Amino acid sequence: MRSTYGALLATLGMTLLLAGCGKPPSAQSLVRKHAGFQTIKVLGEAPVAYDSAVGTVDRFLSAWLDRDVAQASAALAPDQRHLLATKQSQLAFRGELGGVPVGFEVVGSREISPTAYQFDVWIYRYVPGAFGTTKLISRWTPSVVTVKDWGWRGWYVTTVPAAMLVPADK
Repeated sequence: MRSTYGALLATLGMTLLLAGCGKPPSAQSLVRKHAGFQTIKVLGEAPVAYDSAVGTVDRFLSAWLDRDVAQASAALAPDQRHLLATKQSQLAFRGELGGVPVGFEVVGSREISPTAYQFDVWIYRYVPGAFGTTKLISRWTPSVVTVKDWGWRGWYVTTVPAAMLVPADK
């Protein structure tokens, strides 16, 4: 029984390795799922800087999805933290003024410089409508999130989509 179990594990391991699952993470597809939405970006052999930048974007957008202002502020660049400093902007960020966060998709990226990347992001929210109905909205064009390497401090978000800081259209 024990040898059968070992042989099964060895076969499974070889199958996964041959299927491409043994590649390093930077060579595989990056898949993020949030509230039923999925983003797939084939990274190829992405540089470490890109991995750090996309991780920062994911951390910031996940904080938005979780309505966690403290985590979002931590991902913001020090000179941008004022964007979430007022009660009104915090309420809008959490979706309490209309437009409850339900998902996001990172759909593209551009290298601005070796220490800065710009990401195109679809932002999805539910907006209350008349008579208790809701509708899913997004913008007609992707929003832009820019991240920058601050040296020893790490990567931070330097541009926040305005759609996150204002109440959603009804």
